[in-house]
Amino acid sequence: MKTLFGSLCVSICLGFLVPNCVSKVEPSDKLIREIANAAAFVNKQSPSQSIADGSGLGAFIDSASRHCGKLLESAHSMDDTISCLVAYVYDSLNIGFDSGSIAMAAYFPYATQLRHKGSCVGVTLLCVALGERLCIPIVGVAAPGHVFMRIDNGIVSHNLEPNRHGYQYTDDEYRAKYAIAPGSWYTLKALTKENLVGMLWYDIGNSFKAAGNLIEAMQCYTKAYERFPGFAEALGNNALCRAALGDVSGALALLERAAQKRPDLENIYANLGTLYISKGENRKACSAFEEALQRDKKSASLWYGYALSLSGQEMRTQAINAVDSALALDSKYAPAVNLKSQLTSHEQSR
Repeated sequence: MKTLFGSLCVSICLGFLVPNCVSKVEPSDKLIREIANAAAFVNKQSPSQSIADGSGLGAFIDSASRHCGKLLESAHSMDDTISCLVAYVYDSLNIGFDSGSIAMAAYFPYATQLRHKGSCVGVTLLCVALGERLCIPIVGVAAPGHVFMRIDNGIVSHNLEPNRHGYQYTDDEYRAKYAIAPGSWYTLKALTKENLVGMLWYDIGNSFKAAGNLIEAMQCYTKAYERFPGFAEALGNNALCRAALGDVSGALALLERAAQKRPDLENIYANLGTLYISKGENRKACSAFEEALQRDKKSASLWYGYALSLSGQEMRTQAINAVDSALALDSKYAPAVNLKSQLTSHEQSR
C-alpha cells in the first residue's frame, strides 16, 4: 500500500516585539525538553543520526536569543520586528529550506542551524523556541501538507511564508493555494506549541516508515496524535504500518477512527476499502470507496477499487461500468486494464 500522507511542511510565525517584554509568551523549557526527548528517541533507535538537539538545544537557543535580541533593540514597529527576525534567521544564521528531505536532522532546530538548512518543521521549532526566550509570540498555522507563519500583535497580523524568505500571503491566498474549502478542518487558526511538536513526531515517523522501521514509525505516529488530537494523518499512517505488519484488524480500527475525525479525507476511505477487500468484506469496501468517490471522482485508483469491491459481490455489470470510469481517466492504468479483461472474459464465457 502506498504512503497515505507525506512529510508535513511546517513554517514559522514571528511575533510582534512588545516594549519591555510585555507579551503573552512566558519563557519555558517545556518545548525544549519535548524536542530534546524526540532527539533522544531518534538517537536511541537510529544511532547513526546523532541528532545534536538531545543535549545542545537549550544552550544554542540561549545564545541565539542574545544575538537576536541585540538586533531587536532597534525594532519600533511590527515591520521592524519582521525585518530583524527574518534577517537573523535567514541571513545571520544562513538557514535555507531543505526541500523534500527525509533526513532526521532536517526536523530539529539545533541540527537545522548546524546544517544551515532544514525542513519547515526544523525552522519553525527554532523560531518558536527563540520567541519564547525573547517574549515574542510565535505561532504556526496549518494548511494541508504545510504550515505557514503568522505575526499578530492583537491589532494587525501578517502571514509570512518561510519558503519564500517571509513573503506575505493573505489567508485567502493560502486558501486558494491549498484548496481549503469553507468548513474545512483547516481553519487557519494558530496552532499550539504542543501541536507543532506533534508535527515533529509525525515527520520523524514518516522518516522511520520510509526506511522500513515500522515499529518505530508507529510509536512516533502515536506520539504525534497525542500532541495533536484530530490530526488524522497520523492515525492513517499508523494504520498503514499496522497493515504492513499483518495487523489488519488494528489498522481498520485506526482508519475507522480517522474517518470519524476527518470525513473530508478520501485517502482514509480508499485505504479502508483496500483493507476491507483484503478481508473479503466487499460490501463494506464498496461503501468506503463510494465515500471516497464522493470527494474525488477523478481518481482512477478509486474507481478501480470500487470496481474490485463490486466484482467481489458478483455485481459484474456495475463493476464493468466502474472500471470503465477508471480507464476513461487513465487508459493505461494496469490494474484497471487487467480487471476489465477478467470481467469481460467472464461475461463472454457465460
